[in-house]
Amino acid sequence: MARSGQNGRVSRGHLDITRRGRHPQQVHVYAVIDDSLSPTSPLGDALEVYVRCEDAERFIEEVRGDEPELAKDLRIEERKLEAGGLS
Repeated sequence: MARSGQNGRVSRGHLDITRRGRHPQQVHVYAVIDDSLSPTSPLGDALEVYVRCEDAERFIEEVRGDEPELAKDLRIEERKLEAGGLS
């Protein structure tokens, strides 16, 4: 996590998922899931993870434009992310 100066503020464009003296916060992310992947795939089920749903939608549209056959198995799943992993 990038910090600016000594005041500990997070730089613009980066997520601050923790606050001093508080418990970690949950951040909602949007994972692009490929349903054709095996649950035991070393890649896991998420191809890409985005903070904004619009970005995940744009990724799928780009894949659909380049490889329509691959895009048919893609979907977006909202997940909660905490410091230390998925919940």
